[in-house]
Amino acid sequence: MINLIFDIFPNSWRIWRIIRREKIDLVHTNTNIKDNLQAILAAKWARVPCVCHVRETRVLVKSEKYYRRFLGRIVVLNKEAFHIMSNGYDLKRIILIPDGLDLCLNVHEKDLQKIKEDFGLRGQFCVGILGRLVEGKGHDDFIRAAALILRNKPQIKFLIVGNDPDKNNLFEQNLRSLAHELRVDENLIFTGWRTDKNEILSVLDVLVQASSTFPEGFGLTCIEAMALKKPVVATNIPGPNFIVDEGVTGYLVPPACPQLLADAIIKLIQDPLLARSMGQAGRSRVERYFDIKNVVERVENMYEGIFEELITEKS
Repeated sequence: MINLIFDIFPNSWRIWRIIRREKIDLVHTNTNIKDNLQAILAAKWARVPCVCHVRETRVLVKSEKYYRRFLGRIVVLNKEAFHIMSNGYDLKRIILIPDGLDLCLNVHEKDLQKIKEDFGLRGQFCVGILGRLVEGKGHDDFIRAAALILRNKPQIKFLIVGNDPDKNNLFEQNLRSLAHELRVDENLIFTGWRTDKNEILSVLDVLVQASSTFPEGFGLTCIEAMALKKPVVATNIPGPNFIVDEGVTGYLVPPACPQLLADAIIKLIQDPLLARSMGQAGRSRVERYFDIKNVVERVENMYEGIFEELITEKS
């Protein structure tokens, strides 16, 4: 109640004023229902439709089940999220629209060479994981898998790409301690935050997506790697398992299982032709299902459907 009075209602009123002043006809929010209550209520007061683009896969809390009745559409990113959201809700108002990618990827050879020089990559097989250094993303499992791989493949290099959003970097420090404890320091590189994601992905031979408890909605890094013809080894959780075609574009392994994660990576290390064919298949899958042009078209069709309903209701 305190949150409603001193935060949600005042901010909803401010957003309502913007909607009225700018004559906005539709509000499209871009995260879960709970964090968008201000915009949802503002749209309700202004009597304009509201779309909530849910980017997590988790069970709804009680307030979200209540406020979703105010939404004109709910967009989800994977089949599991669709199933969760459809429980007790109008199926016609839920739309599965995966994230998309601009397939015009410009990667220059000189940039790749610089990255290889900066990280001391001299032709070794390179495995990487990209993402914020936060609990549940599986970086600890990645490090443990690296230790298992290095027992028999001591030349492999591993990259952890991303930064710790906590100002004290406690999570990153714990990961570095784990790497030191498992004696993988010389083969494991923490790159920190990078803006050259396409170039980083291009120097990898395998992308790993190891989330365990983090409520992924999609896993954009997976399709970014696949677009660059890289095989993906991901955990079999909602989001990544919607993207990766098991045994075709990569492998799906149980979350929090470093041994099986290592086994999948080793298959690709030992069979370069398989890795290359999975990379090619990944590119084809992205072109077919995750091209940004198709995603934009689906969003436009959703908007048109909402406005057609409004016209019908007024007539």
